[in-house]
Amino acid sequence: MGVQLIGMSIDQIFSHIKWVGWIQAKLGVEITFPVVAANDSVASKLGMLHPGKGINTVCAVFIVDLESKVRLVVYYPQEIGRNMDEIVRATKVLIASDTEGVTVSVSFLAGCGDATQEMTDRASFEVLEPVYDGYRNRLKKKYLVSPEEKFLDRTWLIGLTASEMMALVGGMRVLGANYGSTAHDVFSNDFFVNLTDMGSTWVSSSKILLNS
Repeated sequence: MGVQLIGMSIDQIFSHIKWVGWIQAKLGVEITFPVVAANDSVASKLGMLHPGKGINTVCAVFIVDLESKVRLVVYYPQEIGRNMDEIVRATKVLIASDTEGVTVSVSFLAGCGDATQEMTDRASFEVLEPVYDGYRNRLKKKYLVSPEEKFLDRTWLIGLTASEMMALVGGMRVLGANYGSTAHDVFSNDFFVNLTDMGSTWVSSSKILLNS
């Protein structure tokens, strides 16, 4: 993420050295970031000394941007410790906000972004692949019934009326939401203009097709 991690406590530097060594020896984790030995005055200014808690500091997290602005402050009671997943999430969202200009107003947890094609079991997911979807111009293979009939069947399954069906399929085709981003049957706004034109006369050309 391009973030510099810095630790700080009011313990003496000799305590830090012993603490870092204990973590590496007992947990097999090497502390590679600097750990600053702050005095009571600094800890008090940062709000790390809470009334009634003695000389022990609370677990605090400060996220500071490249302009030295404090963007986030979180205080955790001594009894519960920090939530590292939330700290990582908040950092990623702040970075996205600065670089992309977006606002994340709801809880967001990013998924795995480093998965490769080799890690995906395609055979297990193929059974979930839709075989037809008229709204996205998707037909996996030819069937005994026509694509139009399957289109109407899908419309019935999701409980749409005729007008709702036309609005949905027209809107998706205008947006170019075809399967595989194909250009086949992509509509322009003229589709709705002609569809709602009272001068158009609709006549049946087959059992299920209408021409204007």
